[in-house]
Amino acid sequence: RKESSAASDVYKRQKVTVAPEDIGDGQGDNIVLRQIRDAAMQESDPTLREKLWDEYRRIKNGKR
Repeated sequence: RKESSAASDVYKRQKVTVAPEDIGDGQGDNIVLRQIRDAAMQESDPTLREKLWDEYRRIKNGKR
């Protein structure tokens, strides 16, 4: 039971941010885009979060 409690404590501490307006709802994202999106939404450092969103946009738009 302690593992479940510890896992829920970690989950409660995670801050999830809202995606920027230009990002959309994520429908049709592949696994890489979903992972980047999830990481960006949970990132607490605003600089790193913006870099993750920039990478998401770059991949989503097919730019190299």
